Amino acid sequence: MSSVKEIIETFLITYRTTPNDSLPDSKSPAEILLGRKPRTTLDLLKPPPIQPIERDQAMEKKFNRRFGTRPQIFASKDAVWARHRLSQSWKAGTICGCSGVIYNVLENRPDPVNDEDEVEEAPIREEQQDVDQAVRSPTPQRRYRDRRRQPPVRFSPR
Repeated sequence: MSSVKEIIETFLITYRTTPNDSLPDSKSPAEILLGRKPRTTLDLLKPPPIQPIERDQAMEKKFNRRFGTRPQIFASKDAVWARHRLSQSWKAGTICGCSGVIYNVLENRPDPVNDEDEVEEAPIREEQQDVDQAVRSPTPQRRYRDRRRQPPVRFSPR
């Protein structure tokens, strides 16, 4: 059987946390006194509400400015290099669709989905041709002969 002290404590907690119509905004006496809603054992049984994660835009802007980060935006049918998740090798592919930062890259493999950090823009073919056609300068002759290298003479006591 409960003691008189426990019965009085239960009554007072119930009274103090029950909203009262005679108080302003129909709040409980504890809310008026504390300025917030008090936590009860019933509140502890309920799971906390899921709040969306807020992005710290100022911190993100400072990071992007410092490290030169910029978003990669690919359109459909863009030529890209996609990194394979298991072998970590880069393979040529084509964007065939996207959902947020997840891109569908069409290439010859069974899992065509890549994250934004696994997709790089493919270089333009015309630039590669210009580099190949560039005039190559002849290698200059050396003024001095190459240094003759010999293994070091090691001390060996007899």
